[in-house]
Amino acid sequence: MIVTVDINSIIGENIRTKRKILGLSQERLAEYSHLSTNFISRLEYTSNQNISI
Repeated sequence: MIVTVDINSIIGENIRTKRKILGLSQERLAEYSHLSTNFISRLEYTSNQNISI
């Protein structure tokens, strides 16, 4: 049996989980990281898109 791992989904899930643990909104995380809210959202919820970090 071959198991494929979608690394983008794992990264997105980790970012979302840590953000929520810290009590941050996507807007606040975007502000702190100098990224757009749209980019944060895409990182967290898009699994099959090539996003460079």
